[in-house]
Amino acid sequence: MRIALAVAIALFFAAGGPAPGFAEPSKSPPAPASGSPPVETPARPAEAGVAALDLDDPAEPFVPARARTEDDENHIEALGLFAAGRINEQEDRPLEALRRYERASRFDPSSQVARRQAVLTAIRLERWSDALRYAARGDLDVDEAGVLWELGRHFEEQEQYEAALRHFLAARALQTDKHSAGYVLLTREIGRSAFLARQFPEAADAFAELVKALEHPEQHGVDERTRRRISLDGEGASGMAALYLLSAEAFLSADRPDQATAALEKAEAAAPNAAVHAYRVARVEDARHQPAKAFDLLNKYFEAKETGAGLAPYQLLAKVLTDLRREMELVATLEKLHERDTDNPLLSLFLAERYQTGDQFEKAGQLYRGVLANSPTPLAYEGLAVSQHRLKQTAALFDLLADLAGKAGDLDPLGDETAAIAGDVETVGGLLRLARDKHQADADSLGYGARLAMALVALKAGRMDDAAEFFERAIKVNRESAKHVYRVWGTGLLADKHYEAAARIFRRAIDERAIAAEDPTFHYLLSAALVLDDKADEALEAAKHAASLNPRSIVLAGRVAWVAYYAKHYDEARAAY
Repeated sequence: MRIALAVAIALFFAAGGPAPGFAEPSKSPPAPASGSPPVETPARPAEAGVAALDLDDPAEPFVPARARTEDDENHIEALGLFAAGRINEQEDRPLEALRRYERASRFDPSSQVARRQAVLTAIRLERWSDALRYAARGDLDVDEAGVLWELGRHFEEQEQYEAALRHFLAARALQTDKHSAGYVLLTREIGRSAFLARQFPEAADAFAELVKALEHPEQHGVDERTRRRISLDGEGASGMAALYLLSAEAFLSADRPDQATAALEKAEAAAPNAAVHAYRVARVEDARHQPAKAFDLLNKYFEAKETGAGLAPYQLLAKVLTDLRREMELVATLEKLHERDTDNPLLSLFLAERYQTGDQFEKAGQLYRGVLANSPTPLAYEGLAVSQHRLKQTAALFDLLADLAGKAGDLDPLGDETAAIAGDVETVGGLLRLARDKHQADADSLGYGARLAMALVALKAGRMDDAAEFFERAIKVNRESAKHVYRVWGTGLLADKHYEAAARIFRRAIDERAIAAEDPTFHYLLSAALVLDDKADEALEAAKHAASLNPRSIVLAGRVAWVAYYAKHYDEARAAY
């Protein structure tokens, strides 16, 4: 559609006046004042036409100074769409208005007016994804702090922290009273979003301002309600402690140790925990290059047998001892701590890791087994697998893999060690022989977890026939898990570029009804395998069938478009998109 300039201007004024940023139309001359003689307008004979007018110069056609460019045409199109959008808004048809504002913005990306109206209308419709898309393009000419605040909050939820910070700053700039509750609340938002955006000096500045406001609440409009809103992660002391801890992190990251210490003291006063506080202050002393003080503070944490700070205190211990040129004492120090706190899984994991670093795999394995017995974690599974693999403990490794696959449905918790095992021809061969021997001796002794684990290892090792053997056995012993097995099997083949084989597995899953008839999972996966196998028509049929099973799914609709595009059916892809 190409809208003529005259139509665009007519629509524009029909919308109830120009948008901000455009000039007002000229007004008619004012009526004569009361008592003034009337002004007579000579009658114009109907038959006279233009020739009857008394003009100094004859009318000539208008000749533009330059030809209209494509940008000019786009600008005119944008004006018409914008005006139509304004009419839609007056008629209370906001969705149609939004679509026209969006199109206007695409025709004229430099127009802040169209983009602003698109954002405001999207917010009115609570279509936040649309609002954020247009707001993210740059500064908005919006003078409503509440709108900017909401945009910032939604950007933060989407983890777009720089955009969130930009909008919070713009909202605060509209706060004329720097001693108001709104200004203080926005300062908190600025500090948090700046910290998450890793703009630490800006975050520290904001938190310094916030701490000052909390110290003098009466001067900044901070009543009890505002104080509750300022706190993080809940109300009361715990929420304020969380706020001060975040402030301390910002100060520490901005190399402001004195302010960090002060914030930590406030956090400790709000929610006391002497041991964890000692660790936090130790971090500050480390930043001040005071390793001896940091070491003494860490010992207070360890003596309390505290685990609340995770593995970080042990990592800091290793750094501090290195700074003190006592790095050779690390393992001995950890062993002494472990003797006094044998039930501490974090200490056990860290010490086991140090043992592995020193090729003491037997000692590491004992610690990992102890952790798995009481509190199974991915780190313990991975660590024990590393130890057993390095020690050539094939039977023990087999049991570990079987246990993990049975519980998790995969070997993902092993991280890179799965690839290391699969790349070891001797180990893979030993594991498969052990599995077959068990199955031959007593088929029931080879459980589902063991069968699935061997299939996954073989698949990772590129031994497709062996993988198929154990996937079949896994399905045979546990039909309820057929959907999971077929998906893992097929996607593994797909990732390894065995497209035809992957398609066979997905078709088999559909034919055997491993899923409910209305479940699009395997039709969706089948479409990918087929299109990558250069079977475009079949792939498109599978993608369309998947989309028909869930017409509201954007993901499934997108797969139809992607398959059509990949197959170079561009018209169909364009229509699908």
